[in-house]
Amino acid sequence: MEFYQHESVHIYRGFDLGYFPDPAYCVWVAHIGSRFIAFKEKLWYKSIAPDIARDIIEESKGMRVAMTYCDPVMDIKTAADIRSIREIFEEHGVPMEASINNREHYAHAVHQALQEVAVPATDTQPAVPRLQVLDKVPGFGDLGCPYLIKTIPQMRFDPKHPLRMADSKNDHGVIALAYFLIS
Repeated sequence: MEFYQHESVHIYRGFDLGYFPDPAYCVWVAHIGSRFIAFKEKLWYKSIAPDIARDIIEESKGMRVAMTYCDPVMDIKTAADIRSIREIFEEHGVPMEASINNREHYAHAVHQALQEVAVPATDTQPAVPRLQVLDKVPGFGDLGCPYLIKTIPQMRFDPKHPLRMADSKNDHGVIALAYFLIS
């Protein structure tokens, strides 16, 4: 049995719909006790919502996903739209809840989760951080979040608004993670 199939593990997804040339990004997070483990990710370029939704369903086989958190902009309909992008995802089997679109909240949520300790250090064991990100490990198939690991250190605060996370072409992974963390 995979760890994410255990009854005490709750799986969540964070999704950010990038616009070309930026990728759409999904991160899978296991919530175990007071720990969050980002263990899987997927990126899409030049893909439409129904195709991405089908991929997310396929990539989530065997998981009991509690919810997918997304940008609230995905729920906006323009005058020409019959359905919102979020509704298209839901029609294709990916229920979503709109998170908060606020770069101050993103920066705070990710920064705080990286600083918090889930299990304090002992004489024999180091402290276990609240948020862990699984690296790509040979032999573990498609598990791991190399894009997220690469891009978290690239995030900077906005010099004009010191509490905000600055815009970046590489912020999709961090934003998707933040959608989960602040929801």
